[in-house]
Amino acid sequence: MVGYLCLEIIKNGSILSISAPENNSWDELLSTETKNILQCWDAETNKKMKDHIDLVFNASFPVEFSLSFKECNLQFIGHKFSDEKAFIYVKPPEGKKVIEDKEWTDLVHFSYQNAGTSIFFVREDATFYECNEKAASLHGYSREELLKMCVFDLNPFFSKEMWEKGWKNLEKNRVSLIETKHQRKDGTVIDVIVNNNLIEYGNKKFLCGYVTDITESKKIEERLHLVDFAFKKTAVSILITKEDGSFYDFNEAALDLYGYTQEEMVNLTLVDLSAIIKKEDAHLGISRLWSRMKEHKTFTYYSKHKKKDDCIIDVEIRMNYILYDGIELNCAFIIDITDAKKTEEALKKSIERYEYATNAASDVIWEADFTENTYFLTKNYTTYFGHPSGIYQELYHNEWIRNIHPDDLDNVIKVSNAAIKSEENKWVSEYRLKKADGSYATVIDKAFVLRDATGKVLKLIGSLNDITQRKDAEREREKLIKELMISNNELKQFSYITTHNLRAPLTNLLSICSLLNTDGMEDIKTRRLIDGFKTSTNHLNDTLNDLINILIIKENTNLPIIENNLKRVLDKVLSSISLAIEKKGASLNVDFSEADTVKFNAPYLESVFLNLLTNSLKYAQPNVQPIIKIKTTKLSDGVVRLTFSDNGIGMNMKTVKDKIFGLYQKFHSNSDGKGIGLYLIHSEITAMGGTIEVDSKVNAGTTFTINFKG
Repeated sequence: MVGYLCLEIIKNGSILSISAPENNSWDELLSTETKNILQCWDAETNKKMKDHIDLVFNASFPVEFSLSFKECNLQFIGHKFSDEKAFIYVKPPEGKKVIEDKEWTDLVHFSYQNAGTSIFFVREDATFYECNEKAASLHGYSREELLKMCVFDLNPFFSKEMWEKGWKNLEKNRVSLIETKHQRKDGTVIDVIVNNNLIEYGNKKFLCGYVTDITESKKIEERLHLVDFAFKKTAVSILITKEDGSFYDFNEAALDLYGYTQEEMVNLTLVDLSAIIKKEDAHLGISRLWSRMKEHKTFTYYSKHKKKDDCIIDVEIRMNYILYDGIELNCAFIIDITDAKKTEEALKKSIERYEYATNAASDVIWEADFTENTYFLTKNYTTYFGHPSGIYQELYHNEWIRNIHPDDLDNVIKVSNAAIKSEENKWVSEYRLKKADGSYATVIDKAFVLRDATGKVLKLIGSLNDITQRKDAEREREKLIKELMISNNELKQFSYITTHNLRAPLTNLLSICSLLNTDGMEDIKTRRLIDGFKTSTNHLNDTLNDLINILIIKENTNLPIIENNLKRVLDKVLSSISLAIEKKGASLNVDFSEADTVKFNAPYLESVFLNLLTNSLKYAQPNVQPIIKIKTTKLSDGVVRLTFSDNGIGMNMKTVKDKIFGLYQKFHSNSDGKGIGLYLIHSEITAMGGTIEVDSKVNAGTTFTINFKG
């Protein structure tokens, strides 16, 4: 442009050409004899120029900057035209004007309109103030159409609230970078990255957004994720090795094949797997294979490998030379052929990775091609079902359709047709398939639908898996569960009969004990025997009562549930143990402010409070005032949580964790407890659909957390 010095440069600052303004000398500011723009000024100015040049080559839009030299402020516009070349326009300093400032503005405007990046200027209300031609063409609109629109027209996924929040963030940080989606005029949706900058022009504020279409790069990224997933999950064993035979990577199938863990495999090499190469000849053997692979790029050979359990297997190894990130690697596909009869087709170099995967997998892979009107089953169909395979058959008259059980055929076709007609891209069906010997196998059939851009079905690709053994196991498990339920019911009946039949004779024994008075007996031995008899009888009666209570709790899960006022229930229990509380000098801290009622069976709730309170008193620390805290919390899902904690002697949870709610479990030798209280309240709470957990530390107290069903 007339009046401007224009330098054509490359990345390292070398000047390819210079267009100087006529009748103007720039020698005092820029030595036009130099071959590099980074050597035109003093060291400090050159360093600043280098930073700006780097910015120009990293930006996809014109970059305006300035430098001070000899008390003169030089203004520049840098515009990248390729990854290696850019133009630097130099505006003449004050006092050397040969053009109007309008031409400088025109140059900036020209660079903006012709930039290779979509640029928007957006007002605070999300309407467009300005945009360039690249922005219009990217979205399929004319520039005039776009200027009548707003952000929400291009981004229907963006809400007003999100915009307002983003604007506030931009005012705070001045810049932002977001990944989002834009909708073009034709309705197609593209993935974009928007680099936002806050621009203040006079008393106005604008968002200057640089929009980059990343749709294709996203697709590439998704395909790379798919490739990585396929590598890890494919049924074919894959080993990627370096030149010395050490492993660069391997997939899960390789670990399964050789029986090693990931950590073990990392420390092995191909020599450790080989049952043929001797360790003293390892370098020579690996070197020969590597040289052959580099020469042919890909080749197949057969060998013997050793698994972790020292089992020797025959393997087919297909080596492939790859160069990845400057590293030479061998991508080897390992096929266990110990029990397989290899055909000439399997030896051909034209067999692709897909064929290897299907031969090694336990599934039968099939393909229905609606374009070619053909149906294909891999050779595993013969292996597992005995029918012909490996050939292309007519789409609607093939080995698969002919062998579906007649009672299942209509439903299978119905399911597949529904998937084809709908927008679903996959379907799953379970049915019976006739084998060559006349028997039927139960199979699970999974498929996905391959469509073109218009939605037309091109292919169905799926896999068949024989699940007969699994179904038999499920039936066996159901039979076992049924038998266990019958056995459980019989045990319940036995418990009822036992407790009932014991009640009458035990009542007689208790009556006899009440009649026996040992106060006047002179024979000490007889008196002790009778006292022991009374004690044992009372213990037996207590045990029987405990068992009866447990049976009642276990059986009666449909007990009446009412809305209980927690304070009233607690007061009732406290009145029954007031003497014990007074004797211990216990302090209670109760907070039912968040939830003062709970739906529960009333007698069970009293039992829970009674057992927890008496436990806190019984297991208080010697010479320490017992402090008991009871608090309720209302959870978001409507569940009421009761927290009951004390400062007692506590328990070692590592020792008692799995026993604490067990029957007749006692954890303190200095207690007269029977070990049934916690079992009872656990049974009562779980019978009502609630849960109870405990946390405790020795000499630090115990906390019970109870969640009542909402």
